[in-house]
Amino acid sequence: MIVKTVTYSKVFSLGNFENEKIGTEVEITSGDDVQSVIQKAREFVEFNHKLNGYHNEIAQCEHVMNNPDDFTGSQIKRATETWHRLNNAIADGTKLLSI
Repeated sequence: MIVKTVTYSKVFSLGNFENEKIGTEVEITSGDDVQSVIQKAREFVEFNHKLNGYHNEIAQCEHVMNNPDDFTGSQIKRATETWHRLNNAIADGTKLLSI
């Protein structure tokens, strides 16, 4: 049997009887390990589910950073550190399907 593509999807519960289905299809090239490709696809799907929460949290951090008169120095520092950590995580996530 020759595997040419791997399709992976997962249904995530959002609460309130709502679901989100995220999936990806990956073409396998010569020399690729099928199990590694499946794992990469799984990581990609899980990461994209987390993105929604990341974007909300980034928006909150940016609000704090853009309104320094309304927050303490430690709140601004924590928001800035969180903003950098989340943006780095997003940048790393875009590399997930680089096999």
